[in-house]
Amino acid sequence: MPKKNLSQQFSVEKATDENIGMAKTVGGKQVRKSTKDLYKRSTYHLTKEQIRGVKVIAFFEDKDISELMREIVQAYLDKSLSKYNTKL
Repeated sequence: MPKKNLSQQFSVEKATDENIGMAKTVGGKQVRKSTKDLYKRSTYHLTKEQIRGVKVIAFFEDKDISELMREIVQAYLDKSLSKYNTKL
């Protein structure tokens, strides 16, 4: 049995309206952005405890780690930027 390309499988799964809610109507037709247009991959260095904590929370909240990390970062940005009366 050939191995599945997980990056292709991930993109197809995440590009559905139910998962990302990014379909919009343009000229009477629904247009959907691909995952490639929505997210950019970056590398950040976390401690083992931070990684373990994220994995535990993702498990109990039934979320994938990328989704949880976006929520964590967005919550931090909202809180921190509000100090400067600024929004993204």
